[in-house]
Amino acid sequence: MGAVYYLLSSAYYNFQRFRSSPPDVPVLVGRANISTFQCDYQRHQAELVLANMHGALLESHLPTRLTLSNFNNNNNSSKNLFLDQIKAAREFRANEKDREIAACCIQNYFRKWLKHLHFTTKAMGDFDRFFSTDPTDDTIVMTPATQIFEVLNEFLVVYKKDRDRRRMENMYRYLVRSLTYDSPTFSYIGVTLSKDHYNSWILQVKKILLLCLLELKDFDVDVPSDYKSILLRLQTLVSFTSTKTWAIMEIPDMQKLKIGMHQLCANIIGYLVNNEFYSIMQNLLKKVLCKKETNLQIVTLTTISTLSLRPLIYSKNSNKIMATFLISILSVPALIFYLDYKDQCTCILSYKQNHVFESCVQFLSKKENLGLVSNNLGGNYTLCLLANLVHLANIEINKVPDEVFFPDFTVVATHLLEFCQQYVVQKQSNTTHWHPILGWFEQPQDCSLQLALPLIKIQISFLWTGEIIDKIFGRPLNQIVDKEYQTIINEPNTSHKTNFLFRTILELHTKKKNHNKQYNKISSVDTLKIATICSLFYTTLRTLTEMKTAILTGLCYKDRNILYKMWLFFGTLGPQNGLKTFLEHHLKNTQLNTSELKMLIFFADCMNHYITILDDIEMYEQQDPFKLSDLICLSNFLNQFLYTMILDDSFHPETECYNPLFTSLHTLLMAIYRRDCQKKFCDDDHWLAKEVRITSFLVDLEKGRKGAPFLLHKMPHIIPYFDRILLFRKYIAEEKEVLGLTESTCRSPPTTLIAVRRSSLVEDGYRQLAILPQQSLKGIIRVRFINYQGLDEAGIDQDGVFKEFLEEIVKKVFDPSFNLFKTTSENRLYPSSTSSLQENHLLLFEFAGRILGKAVYEWKRLISGENVPLDLHDLRKHTQYFGGFHDKHRVICWLWEILDRDFSEEERSLFLKFTTSSSKSPLLGFATLEPPFSIRCIEVGDDEDTGDTIGSVIRGFFTIRKKDPQNRLPTSSTCFNLLKLPNYQKKCTLREKLRYAITSNTGFELS
Repeated sequence: MGAVYYLLSSAYYNFQRFRSSPPDVPVLVGRANISTFQCDYQRHQAELVLANMHGALLESHLPTRLTLSNFNNNNNSSKNLFLDQIKAAREFRANEKDREIAACCIQNYFRKWLKHLHFTTKAMGDFDRFFSTDPTDDTIVMTPATQIFEVLNEFLVVYKKDRDRRRMENMYRYLVRSLTYDSPTFSYIGVTLSKDHYNSWILQVKKILLLCLLELKDFDVDVPSDYKSILLRLQTLVSFTSTKTWAIMEIPDMQKLKIGMHQLCANIIGYLVNNEFYSIMQNLLKKVLCKKETNLQIVTLTTISTLSLRPLIYSKNSNKIMATFLISILSVPALIFYLDYKDQCTCILSYKQNHVFESCVQFLSKKENLGLVSNNLGGNYTLCLLANLVHLANIEINKVPDEVFFPDFTVVATHLLEFCQQYVVQKQSNTTHWHPILGWFEQPQDCSLQLALPLIKIQISFLWTGEIIDKIFGRPLNQIVDKEYQTIINEPNTSHKTNFLFRTILELHTKKKNHNKQYNKISSVDTLKIATICSLFYTTLRTLTEMKTAILTGLCYKDRNILYKMWLFFGTLGPQNGLKTFLEHHLKNTQLNTSELKMLIFFADCMNHYITILDDIEMYEQQDPFKLSDLICLSNFLNQFLYTMILDDSFHPETECYNPLFTSLHTLLMAIYRRDCQKKFCDDDHWLAKEVRITSFLVDLEKGRKGAPFLLHKMPHIIPYFDRILLFRKYIAEEKEVLGLTESTCRSPPTTLIAVRRSSLVEDGYRQLAILPQQSLKGIIRVRFINYQGLDEAGIDQDGVFKEFLEEIVKKVFDPSFNLFKTTSENRLYPSSTSSLQENHLLLFEFAGRILGKAVYEWKRLISGENVPLDLHDLRKHTQYFGGFHDKHRVICWLWEILDRDFSEEERSLFLKFTTSSSKSPLLGFATLEPPFSIRCIEVGDDEDTGDTIGSVIRGFFTIRKKDPQNRLPTSSTCFNLLKLPNYQKKCTLREKLRYAITSNTGFELS
């Protein structure tokens, strides 16, 4: 009996497992395998065995009936025992009822399982009978579609993903092949012609295609077998979502059902869209495109592209589908690049035929739609969306109406860039990531996006290098300028003539006396149109920070002439090229986000780049398209604009680096100023601000009010050069007084003495001066030269020796043979790429900077002096004479004639260095040379010289000689700027001796 009870208990236990296990998993009863009961007889016998076992078990557990006689005979039983028996009986009946229910459930589920097992076996057998072979084999006889429909209905009930992958692929191939038959009997579309099967066929196809779609998530495109599976499923989806692949539709009788079938496809694709269609297509595209090595097959990309567009086509660009398409498909990095790759006309043709670009732009032109898409994408993929839109615009440039590009596309592109710009920061932080296009960016990048960035650069560059810029910017500018100046469109090889015509008309329009001219207002329609376009490229420059140079180069491309047309357009806004209008506008509207001021900033950025890349021939000789007169006019406006804004406190030192208007205009102004300094084309007083009164400016400067310090720092050229030098010297004198570096009656300033070998100027100077603190370097430094023989030179440093040391060490440091600096073809210096060969080369660069600073601090002009000839007239005018010499003295007259007529410019510089230790003229002329330049007549050598006496002065004045000094050389005392000149008898002797003295390079050995 115990074994029987165990068998039934085991059956109940397995019944519970049966309830939670799949139908086709065998369930164990006791130790027997139920899967052996596969026939009806065996199933019946199993049920009888279970029933008999259950009945026997019940009988064995029935308690003895309780009778009154038993109760009466048991006089010793207590009341509690009776109650316990009653309770036990009640519990037994309850348990018995549960056992009966359990037995019924076991039998019920067992019968269901056997039935399901039989159904599964039959369904799988029928499926394998129809789909066991390759459906592409032409020898296979096609089965009627209704029969296939019934088989698939049963198969889909028992379908299991892992088990039936191969079966599903066979089914996909068969169904796709059936669509090539025009017979309703064999074409699977023919099932829909039966009213009895129509609705159930739609449900079945939806289920099949959904399974086909979801299976795409499980494949790896890099595995060849998986790649084939992907292609098969994509082909299946393409075939059942369009009537173009249905051969049955070619039957004349089916033409009347064409609209209905089209709606059927729309219904099916709509069902798929509601079940992850676009997200799966997006992931599949990223897997195919966004990887290091893209083994792209045309058929794959064409199929995915076709599938992605069908929901848009069927829904007639509904807002919901369009938003999903933009977020999921058109934001895939470099998608349009691959579609257009190697002239893949098939891929991109569907985009053109269905006007995808135009539809997308019109959808995004609504602010709420643009916000929805941008917020879902984030900064990184918003940039990808913009790149694909720009690429599409470049492809359809000649087929899309102008209204689509302006204002729709212009505004949409601007807003997309502004959305990306909010994540662009200037500095690195813990929350930023480096973006090769945007710079420091506050959103991370995934791996797929990182690999596609080079292609995104190419796409987005079409905005300023392709035909888009001509369509958006060039044509509107031409229309306005041509209308205003009434000129003809440029013809080939007539640009110089046309530019000359434009300039002539412009000059006529900008004359102040032309009061009858009707100018465009800055708020006019034409002006706002150009300002809106400029805002797009202004935002592009501020957002795509790592592509700024490329953007500016594309915008300044000479053949487009856009920059010069903008200059002409400004001339339509008012007199003086309309630039004064911007000043008036800014005084009324201090906000920097107005499109008019963005237009001015954009023009300034482009002009700064244009002036920087121009060489001297283009700028000074060709002058095409901009003339020097244009640059003079522009710089005059910038000077006035910035000066006015600074004095009106519109620009503050604390915020100037964050003010794009000030930064752009000031950068352009200084670019023009530097070119004028290199080769002068402006008048001497052009850069001066006529409104500046030096006395009042100095007062404001001392009190630090009205922006005077900021003006001096940013625009020092508005103050006359002479006044700036005096101001600089005043600052240095005040600082030396504060640091105690000036001599007074009660103390002498600290002095640093260094010994320098002429054979090792840089090494000795670096070793002794590099370690000096800043205050000591600003103080007095005395130099003692050691000649090439290792002996101290005779010169005593009273500032003259130090001047020579400065000049010589700077020449040595900047000499290309020293390998710290190299020279360009224009003899400009730049750091040498091989400077690291020098030991401590970085410290030597720093030392060179300290030496230059010391020279400026001491008012010395070294290598950066003006490249002008020595002004002998100024030198002679401010020369003092001693020892009987005077300006009309014969020897003195010979001296000036030799310097003017016989000496070269190089020899004149050597003469100046011989006498003053500096080969450059003083900053403010020889009138400021201290001590003044002097010439003294000497009769004896320096060792015997005791100074001037009455006798020596008289002899010198009247040319009375003790003896001929032809064997003596001129000497000098550079500390006192003094030339000691013997009273020679012949001019040729003076010329030879003086030339020998200045070219002997003997240091102070001749002093």
